[in-house]
Amino acid sequence: MDGWVKLHRKILENPIFKNAELFQLFIYCLLNANHKDGKAFYGSQEIDVKKGQFITGRFTLSKDLNQNESGLYKRLKRLESLTMIGLKSNNKNTIVTITNWEFYQSDLCDFNKEVTALGQQSNNKVTTKEQQSNNKVTQPRMKECKNERMKEENKMVFFENELVNGAFLKFVDMRKKEKPQPTEHAFNLLVDELNRLTDDNDIKIKIINKSIMCSWKGLFALKESNSWQAKEQKEASEWIPKENSLAAEEVKPIVSKPFKKDELNKDPEGFWRKYDK
Repeated sequence: MDGWVKLHRKILENPIFKNAELFQLFIYCLLNANHKDGKAFYGSQEIDVKKGQFITGRFTLSKDLNQNESGLYKRLKRLESLTMIGLKSNNKNTIVTITNWEFYQSDLCDFNKEVTALGQQSNNKVTTKEQQSNNKVTQPRMKECKNERMKEENKMVFFENELVNGAFLKFVDMRKKEKPQPTEHAFNLLVDELNRLTDDNDIKIKIINKSIMCSWKGLFALKESNSWQAKEQKEASEWIPKENSLAAEEVKPIVSKPFKKDELNKDPEGFWRKYDK
């Protein structure tokens, strides 16, 4: 068997991940599902099998997975109850359908190829009119797929703190609009760098917002603003009295004009009225 399948990281949060036999069964289903529509023979019977489906039986599963049949049936029903697969059984076989197969396993580029193939004639020549018609039909679906993928990306978790993670996702969105787009490994390195710079979540958010505001490609430590510190110091100094200012007022002479002792003795009241101005 050739090819590969995609496995989303959020499988780590699924309860089946901690159940080895249940997880083995689900991975087996993913790997055996058809990647395109076709037909399959089960015994002498020909059955239509769509992409994301495969035909099996409990005996086959038991042999391939080395699990007993009764336990396999319970695990299949468990995956069905979790809406991860669908089951259609009869007395001969079971058709297993992977839920949301196309959403998780197909690419937009693959979807475009399939759309183009639908409009091709038997001689592989498609008229311009038919291409335009196909585009009108498929463009809404392509847009829908793109929106669904964007929603999935927004659920990515880089930090345990929701506020920090939300800020970082905005940074990720900004970087993904640039060319060339950074890889997932590059974002993981940025996460490590931010954790190295600080453990304070508030400072992390400030660092991220600074990079977004300046359209920077990286995350850098914040620099203290000297002008802001100077302003704070100036405001603080206005509340502190100048050195010896109070003492200077205390020793200020009450009478600033020269006076004669005889004047004070002759007319004390007139003296004070004259010099008290």
